[in-house]
Amino acid sequence: MKEDLFHKIFWPLLAILISVGIGLMKQQFGIGSIIISVVILLVLILVNSFFLRSSYNKELKNFNKDLSKIVISFHRIIESFKEKYPWIISCDEVKEIEKNADEIWIYTPDLRHDLTNFYDIIKENLRKGKIYKYVLPNNPKVVGNFKTLKKIYLIE
Repeated sequence: MKEDLFHKIFWPLLAILISVGIGLMKQQFGIGSIIISVVILLVLILVNSFFLRSSYNKELKNFNKDLSKIVISFHRIIESFKEKYPWIISCDEVKEIEKNADEIWIYTPDLRHDLTNFYDIIKENLRKGKIYKYVLPNNPKVVGNFKTLKKIYLIE
């Protein structure tokens, strides 16, 4: 409501102020000077946005390089865990087990993987009539997510 009122007042007021300003400048300097000033202003805005965009791109490239290094380090850590703890299995291995099971029990603090990494396998398993049982925390957000999850899988 406040935002709507702001727009109803701000934009007409801005238009009036700009009109008055242009009228005063026209009297003082003439229409040719105003047109030249507007063209120069637009050129300056374009040049400024070009430099801002190029500096943003450099920053983004640096961020991507740093992120790539972090991901590579993370993969090394995971590989070292696999060597030390061979009983830890990957998502792909879990998917393979889940694909071959008739009943799947899921213990999870949230449901984010059921809508991302495991979406396709769950959808396929439900289509085949396999049973899923979830053990979740009694948390309103998680329960709400579970209801949403049920709707998504039931619709498809």
